[in-house]
Amino acid sequence: MKQTLQPGLLQHKKLDELNNMDPFDFQEEGCKCTVTITHIPQDNNWWYIGCEKCKKKTTDDSTPFICSKCGWKRLRTRYKLSFAAADDTAKANFFCNDEMARMIVRRNCQTLLNSLRKNTDFPPEL
Repeated sequence: MKQTLQPGLLQHKKLDELNNMDPFDFQEEGCKCTVTITHIPQDNNWWYIGCEKCKKKTTDDSTPFICSKCGWKRLRTRYKLSFAAADDTAKANFFCNDEMARMIVRRNCQTLLNSLRKNTDFPPEL
């Protein structure tokens, strides 16, 4: 039976260690690294419309919508957040998708979109 470590028990690594590590040598259980987000590009690429079930991005604007991957019929706005971050040893670029971005931003993607005058605006909360 595979043993999983509790998040508090994961080995802590600095960003310079992670930047210099071969991704194929990365330990299976993962690690933790504490960084500070230093920059979020202010473009319109921080969100997308995707299938509610399989999360695939859609460009299909037909009504009714049917996902070409899984056949689901409902859409949802989702995060696709890129950002730069740093610790006291290095800087790096990151991206995260909907679930992780919601934990970082602490707001639903649709809530941020609803607060904007236009979908092309950048939310000050980010």
